[in-house]
Amino acid sequence: FTMPGFEHYAENARIQGGLEIIVAYNLVRRGGEEAWLNYSSTNHEQWVKEGHMTRSGSLDRLNPVAYNSYISQASPQGFVPDIERDYYFAAWTFSPPPASYGVINWNIASNPDFTDVIGALLQVENEVTVSRVRPYIGVPLALSKEEHDAMHDALDGSESEHPHSYPFKLVRRDPGDPTSEPVGLIGGAIAWDFSLLNLLPVGVN
Repeated sequence: FTMPGFEHYAENARIQGGLEIIVAYNLVRRGGEEAWLNYSSTNHEQWVKEGHMTRSGSLDRLNPVAYNSYISQASPQGFVPDIERDYYFAAWTFSPPPASYGVINWNIASNPDFTDVIGALLQVENEVTVSRVRPYIGVPLALSKEEHDAMHDALDGSESEHPHSYPFKLVRRDPGDPTSEPVGLIGGAIAWDFSLLNLLPVGVN
């Protein structure tokens, strides 16, 4: 699925929820890889460019390279083809939009930090699961270190290296029917110091 105007809606949600990024991941089951990759290769440029124009009115931040024509996993050498699995959650639309195409088709479920929490989500189905608290590990193609640092610099008492977590929620074919077929995930990144700022009354430490 591709939500028209994703950046417009996701940016508002990010601001209201204190999220640094929001990502829509498409569920690709074994046997559906070719169909997904055909769709992805045909449609990725359109939504990325639309997202940049919505966010900043220009494509200056976009380096239109590095698209991977396979479902990938992260490695020390960069994104490489993922192993065969029963299912994949392939990264698709991002807010903010990515600085290049390399992160598209990354299987978030291949990341050991998220395998268990996504597996739990598939069991509880209609709840939100949240990853363990951990130091921030960014994907520079989605949000550069400089952009991430600037977010925290604008907040009194916030540091970019403070702990973050990653919430995930299943997306269903019919959003109004909690029993309909899962088709993807919505995920994000949240900085705990941002969420906890200003919760205590003035004068209370």
